[in-house]
Amino acid sequence: MRVYGSGPEFLAAGGFSDCKCFIIDQRMPGMTGMELIAELRERKVSTPAILIISQPNKVLSARAADARVPIIEKPLLNNALVEKIREVCPGAR
Repeated sequence: MRVYGSGPEFLAAGGFSDCKCFIIDQRMPGMTGMELIAELRERKVSTPAILIISQPNKVLSARAADARVPIIEKPLLNNALVEKIREVCPGAR
């Protein structure tokens, strides 16, 4: 697991090819989670991503659905995040 403080920091670090899944918060310094996901897709990075957000609106939900990015709402309850990771990353334990 690797943790970054912002989208630009993550992009500058590179090395996306060895990641199995991205867990991305919508509210980050420098850019939003959906902006980061769009930039990754622009760079041809197809690794599954999960967007974390406290209050999704219809526009954001539609944008995430179009990008095939599931949303998990905060607060993270029970095993919702773990279950979503298993769903988007076959073989994850």
